[in-house]
Order: sequence, then structure tokens, then C-alpha cells
Amino acid sequence: MNKVLRLITFGLILCIALITGCSKGTSTKSTNTIKSLKFEDIKSVKLELRTTGEDTNQNYIFDFNNSEQTKIVKDIVSYLNSGKVQGDADEKVTNKGNSPTLLILELKDGSIIQIKSAVGGKVSNLSNGSTEISQFNIPNEVTISKNSNEKPFRILSPELRNLIDSGYKNIFKSTVKNNIDNNTFDEAKAILMVVKDHPDFPSSQSDTITKEIPTGGPYGTTENVKFTTKVEKVAESTYEVTFTKDWGISVNGKYAKSSWKYNVTPNSVTSLEIIDNDYLIKQMK
Repeated sequence: MNKVLRLITFGLILCIALITGCSKGTSTKSTNTIKSLKFEDIKSVKLELRTTGEDTNQNYIFDFNNSEQTKIVKDIVSYLNSGKVQGDADEKVTNKGNSPTLLILELKDGSIIQIKSAVGGKVSNLSNGSTEISQFNIPNEVTISKNSNEKPFRILSPELRNLIDSGYKNIFKSTVKNNIDNNTFDEAKAILMVVKDHPDFPSSQSDTITKEIPTGGPYGTTENVKFTTKVEKVAESTYEVTFTKDWGISVNGKYAKSSWKYNVTPNSVTSLEIIDNDYLIKQMK
């Protein structure tokens, strides 16, 4: 009887183990490559900026002869080695015509690793009986795809997430500046003039960057803060660019939102207004 019970117990444990393993389903081959990746394995690294519709992709290529950029690449390898695997990527939709910003590593063996900010999919039932699938950001995580035939997966890496969302602007400051052509000054170039000094904000007014940021109050309290960019043409080759940081909460009856507004021309950037309400967050109890 005891032997039968032991066999049943063993069978249940085996089933649970198999179910758990199958539910994760993450490619062991891909994760092993990431965990064992070395700087010496890498042939090239580039960052392909997010585009909309028919826009041409804009690429920033890491220069291995530049000591600062080489260090960043070595940091990227370290982040990949240490990032905790969260499971398979479950992205139910594309970006509705937009391409996400990609960090692309080409390895010497011909493999391609693509890294992007992680998103999830949410299905909503509409009043007409149809369904709509929308995306939401997964804070501090990135999605990794190795080649086209291996299943993408997510890892926890706030450093890589920040690099892809906005940190690259600090790495390629001179390149961003050189992309501004005075003869074709438009909204996008007006944003580029000022966003290099505000790297937390998106370089397109169609994007929103959401970051989980600690607040005052009990230890561990955080808020999902939205960073947005707005640009408005006020005259020929003259724009007003506004950066908004929205905490999404009120403190002592006052809504916590900060903004920075600039007048931008091909040759100048002038601060028009600064509303800094970040101090309210420190007053939270």
C-alpha cells in the first residue's frame, strides 16, 4: 500500500514539473546564448529608431573604436547575462503600422539578436460585439528575439529598457545634433533640438514613455509616470516644444504634473515656461 502511495505521489510531482516546464516554454537554446554571450562574440551593434508608417528607419551604429561606446556594448552584454528570464513574450498585436525601436546585435556566427521594450496585449469587448486588442508597457522588461525561428522571450532589465526608450540619446548626442538640417526644419527636428537635454522624454509626439518611479510615503511605493512630448508650429521655422511629466496623482489637493516649454528655431532654443511640481511627490506620507 505504501509503495502504491509513493508511486502515486511521484507521478503527481512529475506531472506538476512537466506542466510547469511546458507553461514557461521559453527556448533554452536562446536563453543559454544570452547568458553565455561575450563581447568577443559580437560583430556589430546598432539601434534602429522607432518609425511611423512609411518613414525611413534611422539607425545609430555603435563605434567599436570609440571607448565610450565600446564600454556601453560591454555593459549591454553584462545586462543580458544577468537579466532574469520572465517567460515567453506574448505580444498579441503589432504597433498599428509603427515599428518599435530595436537594439540589434549581429554575432560573428551570423546570428541576429533583436531587443525591444516589452509590451503585453489586452483584449477588450466593444459595444458592437467585436473585440479590440491593445498594447500596454511591461515596466523594466525587454523582449529578446534570436533569429526568426526561435521563440521570443522577456527578461527583467531596467538598464536595457532605459537604453532603448531614451538612454541612447546621451550616447549619440553629436549624431542627434548633426541630424538637424536647417534647410528642412520641421517638427521632428525641433524636438531633436531640445530632447537631447531631456533624455527621459520621447523624441516623437506620437509616443508616450511610462516609467515606474519611487514616490514618498511607505517604502516601496511607486507610480507609473507618463512622459510625453508635444510640438506646435507658431511661425515659419519656429515651434513650441512642451515636455510633460504626469505622475497621475494628486497630493494635498494639487495634481502632480510638471512641464517644460521651449521656443525652438533652427539656430536657437529659448525656455518659455517651467512648471515643476515634482516636489509634491516628496510630501506624500
